[in-house]
Amino acid sequence: MLDLFEETLHREGMKIDSGIPEKEAKEQAREEMHRCEIQWVIREFFPDGKRAAEYFKDVEKKRGKESADKLRNDTREAWKAKQQEAKQ
Repeated sequence: MLDLFEETLHREGMKIDSGIPEKEAKEQAREEMHRCEIQWVIREFFPDGKRAAEYFKDVEKKRGKESADKLRNDTREAWKAKQQEAKQ
């Protein structure tokens, strides 16, 4: 199984091979992996917010505060949607 970095590089390469300019391919691949990570966090930790918070702390240590905050904030939005879905 590829780690997140390797998977992003793999997706970039596939996009470049399909004719997408390198800069755009890199941006698209990163956005796709970000969305995938959000969904993974929800599948892995929902509804346990404490475990998700621990994961975000690890992300902050490895990738920095800005990256962790973006993931945290975007995941909160998706988490709220999941909560609404679970109530129905």
